[in-house]
Amino acid sequence: KIKPLPANAPADFNGAVGKFTMSSQINSTSTKTDEPLTYRITINGTGNLQLFNAPELDLPAGWETYDPKVSESSGTKIFEYLLIPRSPGDFTIPAFTWSYFDPSVKKYQTLQTDAYPVKVTAGPGYNPSANNYAANKEDVELLGKDIRYIDKDSPKFSSGTKDMKSGFLLALILTPAIGG
Repeated sequence: KIKPLPANAPADFNGAVGKFTMSSQINSTSTKTDEPLTYRITINGTGNLQLFNAPELDLPAGWETYDPKVSESSGTKIFEYLLIPRSPGDFTIPAFTWSYFDPSVKKYQTLQTDAYPVKVTAGPGYNPSANNYAANKEDVELLGKDIRYIDKDSPKFSSGTKDMKSGFLLALILTPAIGG
């Protein structure tokens, strides 16, 4: 018989049941704007590793992130995030908490990663007046004014040369169709 999970689950519980440990690491604590960092969360243990989703990160403003690369092997699930700072400054990648239900003690357990201080200096392409950063790729609205839209109301066409209207050019175009 399968018993239902107890009520009062923590807010960060997303269906994991078993016995787990969690760790995290970041490849560098100093970088430049627009240079990516790799942030990895590793969950080890026994239980339903394949049933829970990737953790959602709470990043500082001015950081861009993408969906993580997820890899899984016997008893280990790794979430690898690409983080890109868009503005310079001193930031903290906050600690991440994750909860699971441990059936051996019949209660929810909460694990927490370390927080990471990151120093970001201005990279070669940084433009402070551009204000071109986003928290997530889904939040991008307008990064610049580099797209020119088609003007459908009053297009300006350039006229071709007089040769385009000549009978000689028309004969050259139609000759392969008639001859074939």
